Amino acid sequence: MKQLRFDAESENISVNQKVNNVLMRWLFCYRAIEMSGGTVIPVETWKHVINEMNEESLQESLDSGGHIVAAILAQNDIPLTPENLVEHVFYKTSLYAGNYSHFHHYTDHSGNLCLSFEHSFGLKWSKLLGKSICRFFNSQWNLVTDLTASARNIKIVVHTKGTT
Repeated sequence: MKQLRFDAESENISVNQKVNNVLMRWLFCYRAIEMSGGTVIPVETWKHVINEMNEESLQESLDSGGHIVAAILAQNDIPLTPENLVEHVFYKTSLYAGNYSHFHHYTDHSGNLCLSFEHSFGLKWSKLLGKSICRFFNSQWNLVTDLTASARNIKIVVHTKGTT
């Protein structure tokens, strides 16, 4: 409790909010890591892996992680929908896991879902993670996507109203 109080105070939140944050991280990240036999990798090590691993192998690894998304939602009795993917995986699991440092979404003037991710892993990571997310939307819901990638940002437009 002493450490929780200290952490809560330093984050300017209540102890109850801190406990809720810890539980959410466990439910949507650390439990999934345990169940899938995963491991936590320090940022500098991950940057090295991204730079050294060939794009094809890294892309295969990212794409094969798609089954974990469905499992995380199923473990929490949450249906696999685009809305739940955004709310529970993008805002929680992937953010907690460190796949990116910031995420937000919005609906554009055409009614399309726009996803915006920020990270510090470089252009290669932006392209590969972005492509993997786009393929997931296409394979799960047959939705067309547009990807824009830069060294620090990924923007994906999901055409929810049909193809353009």
